[in-house]
Amino acid sequence: MRRFLISLVITVFSATVYARMYQWMDPDSGTTQLSGKPPAWYRSDSSGPRIFVFENGKVIDDTGLSVSEPERDRLRQQAFLQAEEDKSAARDKLMEAKRLEAALGQEQAEEETVVETAELADAAGAAEVPAEEVPPPTEQDTINQMRSLIEEWEANRIEAAKGLVNPAVDP
Repeated sequence: MRRFLISLVITVFSATVYARMYQWMDPDSGTTQLSGKPPAWYRSDSSGPRIFVFENGKVIDDTGLSVSEPERDRLRQQAFLQAEEDKSAARDKLMEAKRLEAALGQEQAEEETVVETAELADAAGAAEVPAEEVPPPTEQDTINQMRSLIEEWEANRIEAAKGLVNPAVDP
């Protein structure tokens, strides 16, 4: 259940909303550059490498094509406003994810406290056991838990791959 909730939170809050990508060729290195925000020279008076703008997998702008001055200004302003909105939306999603993660961690800590208290009561012959205050897990605890889950998953994947490479031979 815990893994499901963590997976659900990560899936919901990591999805990109209508990604707009800017692509250009770096003249110094000759490599293709991709960015979620427009470069400084996008549709400006200063020249720079040709930029292709993709949204949802389709080219929506190409700086190699000439446009009128008002259209150029509109495209430039729209691009920088869109980048700012995307940044703001990502920040809001991150805050919501952290809030949900903290609530989930607190809920799990409360459940663990109840289970531990019940186990202690059973072990002591149903004697009264005062509930201990369990501090909520720290960020480092959460990181360590995630690392151990990833290591366990990787070990399982390695074993599965070894089974494919060296199948057991039946005598």
